[in-house]
Amino acid sequence: MRPHSQRAQQFLSIALDPGLQNPGTIEALDLPAYRYRRIFYPLLGYLLAFGQRFLIPYTLVFLNYVAIVAIVLLGSAFLEHQGNNPNHSLWLLGIPGFWISLSLGTAELVSSALLLGSLYCYQQRRFTLTSILLMGGCLTRETLLIMGVAIGVTGLWERLKTKELLTLWSAGLPILLWSVYVEKALGSGLHQAASNNLGFPLGGLLVKISTSISLANFSIEKLYDLYNFSLILLAFSLLLFIHWKTLGNNKIISLCSAVLTTTFACLTPTVLGYYSNPKSVVRISMAETLGVVCPLRGHTTRPI
Repeated sequence: MRPHSQRAQQFLSIALDPGLQNPGTIEALDLPAYRYRRIFYPLLGYLLAFGQRFLIPYTLVFLNYVAIVAIVLLGSAFLEHQGNNPNHSLWLLGIPGFWISLSLGTAELVSSALLLGSLYCYQQRRFTLTSILLMGGCLTRETLLIMGVAIGVTGLWERLKTKELLTLWSAGLPILLWSVYVEKALGSGLHQAASNNLGFPLGGLLVKISTSISLANFSIEKLYDLYNFSLILLAFSLLLFIHWKTLGNNKIISLCSAVLTTTFACLTPTVLGYYSNPKSVVRISMAETLGVVCPLRGHTTRPI
C-alpha cells in the first residue's frame, strides 16, 4: 500500500478491524459511516489473510492483481462472443487507471471485476451468480447499484420469469440492509457525501470549465489540470456516444450510460477538481467498464 493514498489507508484500517472493535479504527476514518459501507473489499482481504494482521496489506494488493487478470479474461470472453480476436483484451492493460488504482490500493479494480462478471453471467442467463456478484460489487462500491438497477430493469424489459426477476432484484438487498445497520451503528454519512458531490445540472461543469480556461494564475500545474479535465469530458462524451449506439441493442449499457452522464452533469466543482487530479483522472472504473462492454451487439441475454 502506498502511504500517500488516503483511500488505501481507509480500506486498510477497516480490513485490520472489520468489526470496528477498536475505537481507534473509527477515528482513523474520515467519514466512518460512508467508508464502512464499502465493506466487501477489506473484508475479503481480512478473510484471505485468515485474520492475520501482518498479511492483510498483502492480501489487499493480491486481490487487485487477481481483479486485473479477471477483467482481462472477461474482456477476452466478450470479444470471442463477438467473433473478434480474444487476445485483443490485453489492450485493457493499457488503461492507466488500472495501474493507478493498483498503486493507490483502492477498490475500483475489484468492483470492476465483479461488475464485468455479473454482466457475463447475465448474458449466460446464470441469474443466481449474476445476483451474487452484484451483491459483492455493491458492497464494494455502492455506485454499482446503478448497474444493478439497470440489470433489474432490463429483466423487466425482457419479460423474464418472476423467479428470475426476484433473483436479480435481490442483489440490492444486502447493501440496503448493511446501510441500515451502518446508519444505526455509526450515523449517516451519505447526506454529507451527497451534498459535497452533487449540485445543479451543468452548474459544476460550467464553473470548472470557466476556471480551467481562465488565464488568471496560469501555471504548468493548471495546464495539466486542464488536460486531465479534457480527458474526463472526452470519457463522458464517449458515454453519450455509447448510449446512442447501443440504444435498443444493449439495454443494460444504454440505461447505465444514461444515468452516468446525468450524474456527471450534476457533479460539483470540488468533485470535478478531484477527478482532474493527476492521481485520480482515469480512475473512473465504471466508465472504463462500459467502454469494455459497449461493443456488445444484439440481445443482452444472448448466451455467450
